[in-house]
Amino acid sequence: MKQAILLVLVLLPSALFSWWNRDMPQLGIHHDDTIYWVGAKSIATGEGYRLLSYPGAPAQTKYPPLFPALLAVAWKINPAFPQNLPSAALLAWLMMPLYLLLVKRAVSDFGFSQWWTWGLPRLLP
Repeated sequence: MKQAILLVLVLLPSALFSWWNRDMPQLGIHHDDTIYWVGAKSIATGEGYRLLSYPGAPAQTKYPPLFPALLAVAWKINPAFPQNLPSAALLAWLMMPLYLLLVKRAVSDFGFSQWWTWGLPRLLP
């Protein structure tokens, strides 16, 4: 029970940040996020993993497809952009608890103390 409360406390700042920015005002600041988002749209529309914003819509070969496949769910839920961004923000944030638990498990398996198993995942991006 104590570990569940600690997990919630660790996740609270990122959950609040994600909620306050669920319309994703930062989308497009970096090149990668838009590539992932366009790739998600191409998966959701059944066109394969392609660069729809490029002439001829070539196949996407630079970025792995797992994250765009997750984001494609947001396009399936609501195909209207930018109204689908809150769904994408939620899906992306839902990976955070899983990520923290996997890092905690790995740190614990390496033999670190209980403090490190909770402290180190908090410090990682």
